[in-house]
Amino acid sequence: MKTGENLISELLWKFSEKTIKKLKQYKKDGGLEKDLVTYEVGTVSKFEYKDGNISHTTGLSLENREILSWANQFRYIDNELKTLKEYSEIVNTLAEYYDESSFWADFHLMQYTHDLVRKAVKKVSKESLHFGIVQFMRVLDKSPKRINIRAWVDGILIDAEEYVIHKNVKLRRLQKSDLEYENPLYPTTLHKKPPQATPAILEMWTRSVETREAQEELDLVLSILRLFRVGCVYSHHSIFAHESNVLGGTFTTGGKGRCSLRYNLCSHDVERLSAFIDTMYSVTPSELKRVGSEDVAVTDIAFDRYNDGILRAHPIEASIASSIACIEALLFHEDEQSEMARTLAQRVASLLQHFEQDPVQVYNKMKSAYDIRSRYVHGGLVKKERRQKLGDLRRSILNFARICLVVCLQIDNEKRKSMISQLDNSLLSDKAKERVLQSIGNLVVPLS
Repeated sequence: MKTGENLISELLWKFSEKTIKKLKQYKKDGGLEKDLVTYEVGTVSKFEYKDGNISHTTGLSLENREILSWANQFRYIDNELKTLKEYSEIVNTLAEYYDESSFWADFHLMQYTHDLVRKAVKKVSKESLHFGIVQFMRVLDKSPKRINIRAWVDGILIDAEEYVIHKNVKLRRLQKSDLEYENPLYPTTLHKKPPQATPAILEMWTRSVETREAQEELDLVLSILRLFRVGCVYSHHSIFAHESNVLGGTFTTGGKGRCSLRYNLCSHDVERLSAFIDTMYSVTPSELKRVGSEDVAVTDIAFDRYNDGILRAHPIEASIASSIACIEALLFHEDEQSEMARTLAQRVASLLQHFEQDPVQVYNKMKSAYDIRSRYVHGGLVKKERRQKLGDLRRSILNFARICLVVCLQIDNEKRKSMISQLDNSLLSDKAKERVLQSIGNLVVPLS
């Protein structure tokens, strides 16, 4: 006896073969209609990539192309294919097997049929037909499907053509083909902007039921890259392409331009970065996953403030204030109120001395940054003659926040609280210093 899935697959195969046969005859009889559509085509010439700086010339042209008429396709499906007994049989079988309405079954089968017709107008192999049926069944079963992701990424410069930084994740340099595009100029089509030139392209794939899950995967990888070193790593533009067009296709997102903090990624960094991704994958907060959730941890708050500091371009005082807020969330107890500037500077210096930082310099920079933070939150900015040095201070404070955050993400909240208490004494007590070192000694913390 056939299972429901086997029966549906068999019915789809028979329906597909009959559709292809009918479509061949329809095409032979001259029934296929085509529309003349104007495309805006953007081509790139004089492309040059040097040290992350990109120069190129974009040329625009209009091309008229013949494509299959959508109106003709809909009429043909409604009049010739939906009237087939095989079509009705599949709809009824789908509705019964999945315990859904006939409307639900018809909607999904229509999607499959449109995809089949678009392919069959040209040529469809048995392998392609089998793949389409398998993907259709995966959609109905809500099984994870492969989604390929391509993101135009700023914040990282790589010294080679490409690096595989993790399984299924690759960073490569921008190529001129990444900036070329085509737009059909339908009156009802949203006009897509050409991708912005960025130093790197991130390519990855994941298996997800919904596109949103793939977006969360991309967001997670970008977040970890921001924690690896101080860099304004974000995606200007991203494309999510489903393995099959059946209820999938391509989904595009855009991002706003931000600041220009970047870091270099070299060949000797790749292995460390891959290990860092392994370590941070399960502990790095996801802003997308937390939407609507009231369960917010201290590290979630700190991570949000870190992102505010690193992704915001102006004013620099706002970035420094956000970085200080990140560190405060991590290294203060909830009820602390007194001598906050001195206490915070001392704790950061105590912690960062274990990560190749001079504690005296850390303390002095933290005090300066805290003064700027206090001035800013009360509506004041640094005087013009002192602003030239703010850029270096900002990068230093962001790096302090990054290290503190990476440490606290790898330990639980109770250990974090215990570490705070030990930090107060570790500059004066060797025993306290040793306890801090024991609590962080096995952590993975990349240094600049």
